[in-house]
Amino acid sequence: MRQLTREFSRLENQFMGGQEEFPLGLTSMVDRSAISPRIVDENGKKVAQYNFDIKGFRPEDVNIKTDQNGKLVVSARHEESDENHRAVREFYRMVPLPEGVQLGDMKSHLRGDGVLTISAPLSLPALEQQQQQLKEIPIEHHGHNSINEKEKK
Repeated sequence: MRQLTREFSRLENQFMGGQEEFPLGLTSMVDRSAISPRIVDENGKKVAQYNFDIKGFRPEDVNIKTDQNGKLVVSARHEESDENHRAVREFYRMVPLPEGVQLGDMKSHLRGDGVLTISAPLSLPALEQQQQQLKEIPIEHHGHNSINEKEKK
């Protein structure tokens, strides 16, 4: 069973790029840092950062672009072949960019350990507007008992 779980984790990482650590050295298929950016402060400016694990790809294998729908698209393809075999590795992620991203100032950096970081500066008015839109939404309930009330019966 453990071997089957490891194999699923390996396949998940191969196709989804996840690197979240779990017990027994297993990893998750979901790269949560790529789903929504981490907002950091760089020299007094807010920057959205995405991290992608693209181990095994060279910089010339990787393509980074934005599309017309406000999405960041990261893809990579590496091919190796000799007279006995051919191997192809591919990576693809499409994630939404937050409002206010300054597309012209986006940067990327590939570390030696295979982590690609893409930084996108945010304009302050859009960031402030986005923060003002955050609102806690209360839960309405009519005649539903809580779990604790059910357990007391």
